[in-house]
Amino acid sequence: MDDHPIFRQGIRHLLETEPSIEALAEVGSVDEALVWLQTHRADVVLLDHNLPGCTGVAGLGALLQAQADLQIIVLTVCDDDEIFLDAVRSGACGYVLKDGPPDRLLEAIVAAARGECRVSDPMVRTLFQRINIDTAPPTDGAIRYTRELPQGERVTAREQEILEHLAQGLSNKEIARDLGISPNTVRNQLQRLQERLQARNRVQLALYARDLGLG
Repeated sequence: MDDHPIFRQGIRHLLETEPSIEALAEVGSVDEALVWLQTHRADVVLLDHNLPGCTGVAGLGALLQAQADLQIIVLTVCDDDEIFLDAVRSGACGYVLKDGPPDRLLEAIVAAARGECRVSDPMVRTLFQRINIDTAPPTDGAIRYTRELPQGERVTAREQEILEHLAQGLSNKEIARDLGISPNTVRNQLQRLQERLQARNRVQLALYARDLGLG
């Protein structure tokens, strides 16, 4: 989803190089996407941040209302920390900068279809700095959420280790390798945490944990 036809065509040609990806449609605005979603379904949407009449972050909510299980990757030139964090808070499962290598975008799309998140390297550093899971609760200016764990529950040391790796954009397999546990263990623990914190995706889960001062 981008308001520049030449750019959209370039992305479509890139997607056609990956056999596991099928490009279903290209549109120039959130309104066009909403019309398309009335009669179709998609696994993943690429969303430009600056669109006519509606910023990408504002459009996230409308797209997710149209299809709740839609995985949305913000594809943008904007490396502003606050816009990135707003996108994550609004439900984006990925944030990819347009000046990055094409293979990173393909990787992000494939990961999103599996329910995983990918973020461009400069934004990963921002996310990790804002999470700091082992530190005190957030100071002024930090993003806050209102999710609460049931009384008496805590995040275990192992869960905190998994969340720290999650903040770096690692897959379940990579987290499992680093921690010496199975990918199934990683997946199960993340699923339980998402349910307890009502997090929509993995990145939100890490931010929720930071803002709740867990551990």
